Amino acid sequence: MANVVDISTKPAESVSYPQQAALACSGLIWAGYSTVITPKNWNPFGVSIAMVATASYQLSRKIQHEFINKSATVAEEY
Repeated sequence: MANVVDISTKPAESVSYPQQAALACSGLIWAGYSTVITPKNWNPFGVSIAMVATASYQLSRKIQHEFINKSATVAEEY
């Protein structure tokens, strides 16, 4: 839930690569595990997929922000 709130409140430059990568990997691991066990747990699967989606979106925001800032810096040098 906190990651969803961070999308609208946290600036892209303060997003942490290691934290978001860990959230995405953890979500993938738990999503896989929730489909392997018997009985299958679809609620944790859905939550894990949502966690992967929000972490991936945060990572894409960070990458996009750094790419745009790097391009602007290079353009100012010329």
